[in-house]
Amino acid sequence: MAVVEHQADLKPHRTRSWLNAKIDDEATFREAVRTVCKRYHQAQELHEQGVPVISTDEKTGIQALEPIHPSHPMRPSHPEAVEFEYERHGTQALIANVEVATGRVIAPSIGDTRTEADFVAHLAATVDTDPQAEWIFIGDQLNTHQPASLVEFVAPRCAIEGYLGRKEKEGILKSMASRAAFLQDPTHRIRFVYTPKHCSRLNQIEIWLGILTRRLLKRGRFASTEELKQRILAFITFFNQDPRQAVSLDLYREAADGVSSPENFRCDVLHNHQIPAASRSMSALSVRSQVKPGSVRPK
Repeated sequence: MAVVEHQADLKPHRTRSWLNAKIDDEATFREAVRTVCKRYHQAQELHEQGVPVISTDEKTGIQALEPIHPSHPMRPSHPEAVEFEYERHGTQALIANVEVATGRVIAPSIGDTRTEADFVAHLAATVDTDPQAEWIFIGDQLNTHQPASLVEFVAPRCAIEGYLGRKEKEGILKSMASRAAFLQDPTHRIRFVYTPKHCSRLNQIEIWLGILTRRLLKRGRFASTEELKQRILAFITFFNQDPRQAVSLDLYREAADGVSSPENFRCDVLHNHQIPAASRSMSALSVRSQVKPGSVRPK
């Protein structure tokens, strides 16, 4: 049986997740994907004009784990041996931003919770780094990314006066759809671009969160949540020091130009295939862009 499996290139011991997503409107989906990719395409030019394009998201439930015994270092023919049992010291939630044009992580927030109030406070701290600038935030459609409190934060910052309505009752605050429409208004100084449903991998911050997991969290020992927090912040400082880690936009330019075949994007985005989302500089940090036949390929 093993010979047959080998000859047929079958791997019965492996599985992969599969999403049978339903697209309500193909044209709307295509336009939403194109909009996100175009913002990446424009990020460098906007950066030079003083308009940051920010990819933002959270990583929740980061565990402060401490193995109860020290690890044994690797040696020839033997990998590092890590103690199986560990102590749990709690969890932290990270809300992070990547400035698309530079690849730098700016204004990270780390705390015990990831709530609507935490997200709004995080965005306020981000905007306060340059209060007079225009800001474009790219994020997914999580409910905490479209709350009434976010509308109430954005409106005065954009000098928008008037009645905003009441949540679940009327006006801009009535529903997530009405709030999302307001937050995405292209005339606002602070505005948002939301990835389509099930397309959070279009959000560039996911690349950096993967780097954080592989480079720090996966093999880290953390004796407390405070130590975990400080080491994440130290990693961010280290990461930002190397300009070679800045995120290139070449692949997103190609992706934005290649949406003429929406089936390719559906295959890559919805069926758990990797879209081309990592630059060559990111690849130096072991981020690989995997594409399938028929998908948009990097140059």
